[in-house]
Amino acid sequence: MVSGLAITPNQRPHALRPQLAPILKRLKSGPERVVVSVRQDERWNMHVGSTPLQPGVEDGASAVAEFLKQYSEGGIDLSGIYGRLDNESLAEIPEVHKVLAARGLLN
Repeated sequence: MVSGLAITPNQRPHALRPQLAPILKRLKSGPERVVVSVRQDERWNMHVGSTPLQPGVEDGASAVAEFLKQYSEGGIDLSGIYGRLDNESLAEIPEVHKVLAARGLLN
């Protein structure tokens, strides 16, 4: 099973991207092995940390290699974690319905 973690372009202080980017940059520049933890609190703030991976602990390299293989072959759709609604279903959402009605887009 493949699970995803949406990383938006949001750059606010407690968003995921500005906290995760320095860790990924550091990992890209050298052979460091770390465990990255991601937690979301009750106020939707993200908390990211990293600790060194202890010697002898599996780092998941085989799972990463399999993921990259499937992704490069088109077997994984990263946008698949987002739900999709057709136009009729969207129009049933009260707030969307109000906007469509205000713009005269409903029949």
